[in-house]
Amino acid sequence: MRGYKAIAEWAKDLGPKARERFGYRSIAKRYIVPSESIIQDVLVRSLSILLCSGGMQPSVRKIKVSD
Repeated sequence: MRGYKAIAEWAKDLGPKARERFGYRSIAKRYIVPSESIIQDVLVRSLSILLCSGGMQPSVRKIKVSD
């Protein structure tokens, strides 16, 4: 999926069993789909944690500088 809106739409299209497996919040036996802003927040925070903890090493491009 590309973009938070597309991911949010995909999440809304999931059936009840898939929503349960993903751990969606449940109210009166109905699984509530997180909003686009919540999905964005979770993904941004997760990426930040991975980068800060060294879980994902950002690629570093070495550039040769002439004297």
